[in-house]
Amino acid sequence: MTYTLTARSLCSRSLATATIASQSSSLLIQSDLSRLLPIQASARTFSTTPTCLRNPSNKVRLPKRIISDPSEVDESHLDKPTDKEGKAANPITNEYSTLKPYMNYDTWKALTGKPFNFKEMSEVQERVLSLLPDLADPFNDTPMPDNQGGRDLLVKAKTGTGKTVAFLVPAIERRLRAARQVLKGNYTGPFAKMLAKEKPELYEATDLDKQTKVSIWRNFHANTAGVLVLSPTRELATQIATEAEKLTMHQKNFGVQLLVGGASRSIQVRTWSRTRPDIVVATPGRLLDLLNEEPMVSKALSAVQTLIYDEADTLLDMGFRDDLEKILQFLPKKEDRSTMLFSATVSSDIREIARKSLGSDHRFIDCVPAGESNVHEHIPQFATVVRDGKEQLEQLTRLIAIDQLRNPGKSKIVVFAPTTKMVQLYADLFNFSQGLVNSLPAGRNTASYELHSRKDSSQRFRISSSFRNDKRGASILFTSDVSARGVDYPGTTRVINLGISGTTDQYIHRIGRTGRAGAQGRADIILQGFEAGFLEASLNKLPIKVETVDETKAQLAKLCEDFDRDPESIVDPEIWKIMNDPTLRPRWSKEGSNSTQYIARFISPMSERLSDDILKAKAESAKSSADPAEVEGVFMSNLGFYIPKAYAMDTTANNVIEGLKEWAMSLAELPREPYVSPATLAKMGVSTGNRRTSDRFGRSSSRFGGSMSGSGRFDRGDSGRDRSDRGYSGRDRFDRGGSGRDRFDRGDGRRGRSPGKYNFDGHSREGPSYGRRSSERFF
Repeated sequence: MTYTLTARSLCSRSLATATIASQSSSLLIQSDLSRLLPIQASARTFSTTPTCLRNPSNKVRLPKRIISDPSEVDESHLDKPTDKEGKAANPITNEYSTLKPYMNYDTWKALTGKPFNFKEMSEVQERVLSLLPDLADPFNDTPMPDNQGGRDLLVKAKTGTGKTVAFLVPAIERRLRAARQVLKGNYTGPFAKMLAKEKPELYEATDLDKQTKVSIWRNFHANTAGVLVLSPTRELATQIATEAEKLTMHQKNFGVQLLVGGASRSIQVRTWSRTRPDIVVATPGRLLDLLNEEPMVSKALSAVQTLIYDEADTLLDMGFRDDLEKILQFLPKKEDRSTMLFSATVSSDIREIARKSLGSDHRFIDCVPAGESNVHEHIPQFATVVRDGKEQLEQLTRLIAIDQLRNPGKSKIVVFAPTTKMVQLYADLFNFSQGLVNSLPAGRNTASYELHSRKDSSQRFRISSSFRNDKRGASILFTSDVSARGVDYPGTTRVINLGISGTTDQYIHRIGRTGRAGAQGRADIILQGFEAGFLEASLNKLPIKVETVDETKAQLAKLCEDFDRDPESIVDPEIWKIMNDPTLRPRWSKEGSNSTQYIARFISPMSERLSDDILKAKAESAKSSADPAEVEGVFMSNLGFYIPKAYAMDTTANNVIEGLKEWAMSLAELPREPYVSPATLAKMGVSTGNRRTSDRFGRSSSRFGGSMSGSGRFDRGDSGRDRSDRGYSGRDRFDRGGSGRDRFDRGDGRRGRSPGKYNFDGHSREGPSYGRRSSERFF
């Protein structure tokens, strides 16, 4: 390897620039030989960092009208504290306070102060963040000091363990450090290529004045993306973007872009042109669409510094493999970027995408203890078979009541149903009939939410956020599978499945909403007779216990009796005191309003209100109040979901049809059984001439899988429903673009506002606007 050194002058000070030509690789050596910077294989010349600029006593003072954040230049707080032997004096532990010397102060302030107020790190956070500051070095050719691997990470971590912070913090640090190097005249490989192509006179210049350097720095922010996070669902993407905004709330002019389906594409494009793409959070479908159609998006991502796959196993499960490979073609080579892949499992498919995306020297970090790879194996699971829909409604009420009594002041329940129309029906029957909800321990103090794809994107985001932040201790979310993957609802105490799921994996994803991050939880599934075979045919490898209706009745009766005799034997005395003293009851402001919510108060006596006779009477009343047309609509919707799943229940299509008819008759005062024409059945692959065995049906139904499998296509009134709501594990239709509200999913009806002024929850962003001026773009 040969080195060629040349000298030049900057600010009347002598500096050295090293240009390296090598047959195999190239390295840039600065005059003080203190760091190595990557360049392309051909010989190039980069300016080095003057000693005067690194000296804290001679920091560059740039005019505020040019650069509004002096800390972008002042990196003295990033110097490692060392003892006399030159070793790190303050090693990173599991406390966030120990990170202060190793990262940007404004990011650290967001972690340890508002808005997070973190004290201790989770395991995944500690193991990733302990690699700082070297993990955030923008130049990959600089070796990591521990010699244990490179900067690319494959992290095996369960959901709900704090991994969002674990991958965002080093990615943000890498962006900030790359920007500081640009001010010093040191560029990452992709940006150097961009500068050489677009502004060769600046790239070749040997003496740049201060204002020109700042102009290049501004265009680095405006024309390159710092972080790209790929998420399988728009709900999860929105959560990540919100976390990113919180992490960067103290960073001036820092931009977060959210690119997901279901929101207006034109608004997202307009927002991109006005806001810096420091962090880009996207679903694959919408991102690929913009990469193909919008040059400014593809140009910015051609120089992205960090690529992150979140929920990589879910990305592959949802069929995004081809899209991911196409997206990689628009990004820098893996040698020119840092990549982090987070997944709850490390299958052969994950290893394959890791091989294509990560460097050969990537690090593998396993944060799943031995024997805990599958969270669902450690969640208590129970199954109950009921006679019909009315008894299913009664059993649902009992399970919710038991959860409120066993988790007083903490109950948070997610109720899944297989189709959107069934979600709507059960939410209506439970909340708006003659008071099934009134029978619960918390009565009308129980908060109920309804979430499915027939809600528009802004409503879905608002409902999801409200349930996530609900702290009254008695809340229920009725939802479809739109909430089954990648969405975190902290504190969920129980998941209840009304009927089967589309697949075994979908069932596992559903129950994974509870028991997260080491918390306790429970999962129940309530099946009708024709669905009972699902336990043996599809869930036989899971630790599910059968619990009869009578056993559930006995549990509830015992809890009610104990409560009526001595409430404090069921409810913690402190919580009981708070529940019954309005002056002590904690309250929280509801998101987006000035009203408050109190911790739910229990209503006694319990035994009478939750007696079996009362529940039966109220379920019968719900039946009489049900809209027959609505129930028939749910029946047709369920046909489209259940018939292709007959093989998964080890039954026949005709048994499914008869079972659904009995279900419909038990839930509404129908004048006759629901009618299904032979033509409709023929379209569904059901023969009306003879009964098919489950095996034969299973094989036959696959012929229609492309358009029929679990799609609920006969549900004419639900054209806006996600494929995942219909039993698919395929991708969300909203990832394909289309019209909708603006990218922030505000849910407050605001349109036409400058998106840069609002957070993802629709609230005004503190501080000045961080939008960029078009005059700052010279590429």
